[in-house]
Amino acid sequence: MGRNICISVKTLYDLYGTNLKYCTISTEEKGYYDLKTEEAGIVCMDRETCTILSEINNEIILVNENGETPTTFRLTREELEVASFV
Repeated sequence: MGRNICISVKTLYDLYGTNLKYCTISTEEKGYYDLKTEEAGIVCMDRETCTILSEINNEIILVNENGETPTTFRLTREELEVASFV
């Protein structure tokens, strides 16, 4: 683990709309795509670099350290595979 990847929130939105298994996608501002959770609010903005903390079955735990405080969030393996790039 500990691998850094970039997340294309726009790609997730294009494929799945606003509702993912563990997150939602906010498109409040035109041209901006943000991953949100109920607990933490915005956890990842489009094209930010995140670190994979762990993988358990189909659940991937990531941390985003680009903001004022690190935020963790989850994606499914499928969601991560379609949205990640280096």
